[in-house]
Amino acid sequence: METKIQYSLPVDSHVMVTIYNLHGQEIKTLVNDYQNAGKYTTMWDGRDRRGNEVGAGVYFYAMEYGKERLIRKLTVLP
Repeated sequence: METKIQYSLPVDSHVMVTIYNLHGQEIKTLVNDYQNAGKYTTMWDGRDRRGNEVGAGVYFYAMEYGKERLIRKLTVLP
């Protein structure tokens, strides 16, 4: 199972894209890097930071850059 996450940066900035569970616990950080303004795609393979597959359910990803933080919901199906 892979999920594609697409995002746009309006300005050059340090970017973090992190997956969280419903309890707000961090599952995995997908991006933690300085990026130029533009469009990007990152993939999540449905695994936590230890390499274990996560269970089906609702998760959130947060994209942080500069002083901005955007949160979106995603669903992992069995």
